[in-house]
Amino acid sequence: MTDPWSRSVPLSAPDLVGPVSILNWPIRSTPSARRGPPRPFAHVRFGCRLSTVTADVSDPGLLAHLARAFGEETVAAAGRFGRLVAATLHAFASQGYRRVDHWETVPGGWLPLGSGDAEPLAELARALESTRPATVGRASRFSARLSSDRGDRAELTIRRRQRAGAPALVVDVYGTIFPRDLHALIGALQARLPIGSTRILRYALGSPARR
Repeated sequence: MTDPWSRSVPLSAPDLVGPVSILNWPIRSTPSARRGPPRPFAHVRFGCRLSTVTADVSDPGLLAHLARAFGEETVAAAGRFGRLVAATLHAFASQGYRRVDHWETVPGGWLPLGSGDAEPLAELARALESTRPATVGRASRFSARLSSDRGDRAELTIRRRQRAGAPALVVDVYGTIFPRDLHALIGALQARLPIGSTRILRYALGSPARR
C-alpha cells in the first residue's frame, strides 16, 4: 500500500516545485505574468510530522508562559501532550488566530468556550479549570477551530501518537492566505514544536489579489 504522505510535496503545492514553491512564490509580477501579484490561497491543508515520539516542548520561555497560564499542577496533570496542545495554540495566537470557535478532546468531548476576550492559552486554562486537567492528559486527539483577526479560519487536529504514514498535526486554513502568511504560520509552529517535516497535502486558489 502506498504511503499517502510520500505523495505529498514538502513545503510546496503539487506541480509547483522549484522557483515557484508555495513558500517561495514570487510576490511581484514577472515579464511572463503581468497581471499583478499571485493569487492567494482560499484553502491550504498541511501536515507536520514530529521529530520525537514524546513531542516534548523544551523551550524555557514557553514553559514559563504555560506555568503562568495553567498553574504548575495543571501543567503536570496535562503532561507532554498538554504542552504540545498549548504550544500549538500559542503559535496560532502569535499569527493572529486568537478566537476559539470550537475545541474538543477524544476521549472527553467538547471543552467549554470562554467569552472570546482572551487568547487561546488563557481560554484553555479557564476550560481546564471548569473541567479537569486530565481531560487533555488522557486525550488521544485534540481538535480546534480558530478565527484570526483578518477573518481567516484554521482547523487543526493534534494526535498524541504519530501513526506510520500520517502526520501528528494536520492544519486546514481558509480565507485569503498569501504564501508569506503560510510561511509565517509554519515558522511559528516550527519555533515551538519538535517538527521534523511539513508537507502541503491540499490547496485551492482564491480570487486574484487586488492592488
